Amino acid sequence: MAAGMTMATNLNADAVNRMNDGAQKMLDSVKNDGFQITERGVEPLLKAVRNARDRFDRLSGRVPLNILGGR
Repeated sequence: MAAGMTMATNLNADAVNRMNDGAQKMLDSVKNDGFQITERGVEPLLKAVRNARDRFDRLSGRVPLNILGGR
């Protein structure tokens, strides 16, 4: 059972890392004028990432990280 939980945690960590990498690519694109989005448009993206972060924290049993700021 513990091995299954560890595997699930690793998979979720990988998913969060992939989302973080994608967000970084978007930010790099924004800095180079290759991508534009309004505050209203970015809110669903932030919500999805925050939800994934919170879910990962719950699954891993860790104290929630405040990487993306408060709600």
